[in-house]
Amino acid sequence: MKTISPTVPNSLLRLVGSAAAVVSLIGLPAMAQTLGPGDPSGGSSQSAQLQNQTPLGGGSCQKLVASSRLVRTVSFTQGDGDLDVFNPNTARDMQASFTNLSAAAVRVEVQREGSRAPEFLTIPAGATVSREYTRVLDVVLRCEDPTGATCRVDMELLHAPPSASDVAPDLPLWYPGPVAHGDADLPPDSAIDCLWEDDLIWSSGTDRKMELLVEITGEQDLRIEVEDKNNTFDVYHLDAPPAPPGGQTLHNFFEDAIAVRVTCNKNPVNGCSNCKYHYEVTILP
Repeated sequence: MKTISPTVPNSLLRLVGSAAAVVSLIGLPAMAQTLGPGDPSGGSSQSAQLQNQTPLGGGSCQKLVASSRLVRTVSFTQGDGDLDVFNPNTARDMQASFTNLSAAAVRVEVQREGSRAPEFLTIPAGATVSREYTRVLDVVLRCEDPTGATCRVDMELLHAPPSASDVAPDLPLWYPGPVAHGDADLPPDSAIDCLWEDDLIWSSGTDRKMELLVEITGEQDLRIEVEDKNNTFDVYHLDAPPAPPGGQTLHNFFEDAIAVRVTCNKNPVNGCSNCKYHYEVTILP
């Protein structure tokens, strides 16, 4: 089983329980919101408070953006149908990060002002996906697990009034910091084959400056693939113990990353066992 959750900034307190979550919004006193298994109408949990971001650039000419960050954990099933998780009174520009903690895929539907049809995004099980949208009117999730099992999604929506033009928001103003971290514990397909599929740990619709840390915590080797905006790839190999410690950790910086994938490979010395590793993805300004 793999546990993944977005890193929460120090100025934001999030407590997630089995039936409820308490959210305190950035820069404001704690304002409790009780979030149950998911209210299809969105409910009062959709409210968010405006605050000014830290000025950029310094000097007398500083740029401020009135923005709000909404952090939620939602649990729902396919039987619940479409779950409306964000429905503002007016259109908003948005950077959205979704972490699918489910055993099945989750579909995201985004309705934008002026668009004839909604945009759809499918998030594989265990994946973290970041996207930027302009003039958002509605965000809807649907669990695609046909067994009736519960889907669970961590989401972080950073949103602000629309920009003057219908283009991606100014990236430095949408600097999200740490977006995903977790500890993978992945069983192989079988003890005989001891093979694993690629594990998508993060992807973005916009190329990003990124800091990546991956560290082996088990007995199997890793192949790490970082895709950039030109669909070229940087590939790294980590060797599990008894290999020297220097080859068990990757810590690197990338200029225009759009995805990170990790593939477990059986170590030639160690027996077949679960593949275990720790990872952190941080987006840089």
